[in-house]
Amino acid sequence: MGLKLGAIFKIFCAPEPVEEPSDLDCVLRIDTRSLGWHVMLDRVLKSIDG
Repeated sequence: MGLKLGAIFKIFCAPEPVEEPSDLDCVLRIDTRSLGWHVMLDRVLKSIDG
């Protein structure tokens, strides 16, 4: 499930233009198995919102 969830986040974030892709990559590389999926989603949304 972690792999599928990771793929969803990559697809979700890919279309968005990102000024600092390294920061977004760090967020996406966080292990979703150690965090709840809702925590991961919250971090991704915060990184997109700035």
